[in-house]
Amino acid sequence: MKKLIKTFLFVFLVLLAGFCVSCDKKCKEHDYVEGVCSKCEAVDPDYVSPLDQFKTAMAELETATSTINCDMVMTAGYKTGGQSTTMTQTMQLYIENSSSKAYTITTVEGEKTYTYAVQEGENVKSYAKFGDEWMLLETIAADEYSGMEDLLDVEVDDAFTLQNGVWVGNIEVLTTLLSKVVEDSFAESGDMEGMTLDEVPIKKYDITLTEGKVSLVDIEMYMKMSYMDMVIEYTVEMPMYISKIGETTVTVPENLPVDGAVDL
Repeated sequence: MKKLIKTFLFVFLVLLAGFCVSCDKKCKEHDYVEGVCSKCEAVDPDYVSPLDQFKTAMAELETATSTINCDMVMTAGYKTGGQSTTMTQTMQLYIENSSSKAYTITTVEGEKTYTYAVQEGENVKSYAKFGDEWMLLETIAADEYSGMEDLLDVEVDDAFTLQNGVWVGNIEVLTTLLSKVVEDSFAESGDMEGMTLDEVPIKKYDITLTEGKVSLVDIEMYMKMSYMDMVIEYTVEMPMYISKIGETTVTVPENLPVDGAVDL
């Protein structure tokens, strides 16, 4: 009887060893699907989910330098007294951006405007070039300053879904996140005095990654304003092509004035 039991155990162990070897051979080359082997459910130690890649790429924009090129199209509709007029304006933006400064060239109908903003301590100084001379426009608290690059500062959790290789933004969530940026920019515009900002929904906010880095942020915004009996509706299309992430050197203009903001 003991001999029979020993024989049974021996056969069992041989079969178990054979099974293990068979399993090992089966998974000698894992077939990973979203980080898990479809054969043996082993986890790929090097797997990074698309969402984690997306989060990393967006976080990089907040800290690394970058170059932004944008062909902006603004369509404005004016309604008053039963009459309406529509106008379209295009402009090209070139921005060298970092976490503390931004150098911008804006081109409208061939005319270029140069601006520069830099954070110094708790304040941000904004400059503009007039002729060959740079002038200080204003100095404001950093937490009150907003620029176009602030539109890139968004929380991605629950705000985007991956569709056909593009991260498509939830426009309701993003409208809530970015409305303050738009409202602050509106409030800072001196030529908007007397107007009220009624609506600022985001119509589109799609992000494309190339080789793990953000390469395109395609934004479309709508703004509705009112002034006395006039209603003004803006649609702004602003695809931002982003390159040289971590490799951009932000131009710092020479001979910037120390103080004395110009009164425009």
